[in-house]
Amino acid sequence: MAATLIARPRTRAYKPKARTGCKRCKIRRVKCDETKPCCKRCTTTGRICDGYDPRFVTPRRSPLTRIPPTSTSPPHPNPSQEVVDFASELRSFNAPSFLLPLLRLDSDDERINLQFYMKHAGPTLARSSNSAFWQRQVLQAAHQHASVQHCIIALGAMHRRFSKSKLTPNDLDLPDPHLKFTLQQSNKAIQQLLRDQIESDDTGVVDNLTAMTCCILFGSMANLQGQQKAALDHLRSEPVDIDTNSPWALFELHCRIETLLKDTLALNRSCVVSPATRDDIEHEHALLVTRFQRISNTLDSLRTIAPSINFPANDSSKTMLLVTDTYHWLRSSVEPLQRHFNIISPLSTISHDPVEHFTNMMPHMKHLLSLTSPSTPVYSAAPGLLFALWRIGTSAPSPCIALRREAVELMAKHSRREGMFDGRLAGCIGRIALALEQSAARRELELGEHVEGSG
Repeated sequence: MAATLIARPRTRAYKPKARTGCKRCKIRRVKCDETKPCCKRCTTTGRICDGYDPRFVTPRRSPLTRIPPTSTSPPHPNPSQEVVDFASELRSFNAPSFLLPLLRLDSDDERINLQFYMKHAGPTLARSSNSAFWQRQVLQAAHQHASVQHCIIALGAMHRRFSKSKLTPNDLDLPDPHLKFTLQQSNKAIQQLLRDQIESDDTGVVDNLTAMTCCILFGSMANLQGQQKAALDHLRSEPVDIDTNSPWALFELHCRIETLLKDTLALNRSCVVSPATRDDIEHEHALLVTRFQRISNTLDSLRTIAPSINFPANDSSKTMLLVTDTYHWLRSSVEPLQRHFNIISPLSTISHDPVEHFTNMMPHMKHLLSLTSPSTPVYSAAPGLLFALWRIGTSAPSPCIALRREAVELMAKHSRREGMFDGRLAGCIGRIALALEQSAARRELELGEHVEGSG
């Protein structure tokens, strides 16, 4: 009987690991080509070679604890703690945990402000816009592009300045260390973008996505400083001829631009859309109404199970505001559809009390505003409570005059910014608008000018 030969498993010949590579290649755990003074393994991939140090030892990787995808909420911040555990923060926010050690930071100020962005600014912006842009994509871009890294650090410093400020919007223009550091980082980002542009002219490849990302970050910095015109200028300066192999990331960026401009475009009521045919309009409107009715029926079913859903609470208030907002815009289209296109909306047969509608909105908005102190600065990238308060203060019917005043005073009371909206400035404008409206009504009724304090 022939003997059965058992093949021995092949083993790789032992070779000692090279320890003469550059520091960045050691951190990345890749083979360094050891080109002096800067290795090509770093320079050809857009990285900065940190040089050679035979005594440099890479930090040992600690095992990462897997966190469920739903654990995206940041831990409760400690105001007295400026330095945080960066790796744990990255894991908590579902951000790539391997990115930070590879970012080259030249000073403690850069490290502190980058950490502030990771712990506070990034999660806040992500929650307000429901986008992975702020916590994931910009960090991945910062890993490859120094200009984006400087923009993130600058945005962290500006957000840190805004969150600590108790000043009026005009006072925010005064110079201070945070603003000076923000301008320095912004200048570094612009200089790096110019260098990248010069290098791209040699290769024939223009990274429009990087420039677009920087414009969005610059726009957010301008919003935090109360410079709405500058924020719009940054958005308008984005490259138009975009050719990228990452349509998903491009989609996120376009969503971000749309969010920033939505509150401004919504105020322009002179915009006219020319649809294809009348039948298309009627069909699309009917679909929207049908979807909304399904949502309303679902909420009615939930009310029978949990009647407390109508009472202000954190999650239910956000849901109820979203539903009432949607219903408001659907109801607003009923009369124009009938006047311009002779379309009878299904909502026209349903009774609607605008006074009750706006009155029901206010308790939920007051509850959400009460979650933060009026003097605590709050910034979000997308329009939210301020936009709803502005609509009540300017669009509610005449019987809601007390409610309109309350909405205007709430805007003026809270140090809050949402995209292009500044709460205190909007409140001041609302006060003037109400005063002019009441003065015009009194003149029309021949009641004379209203004397302050007469009722």
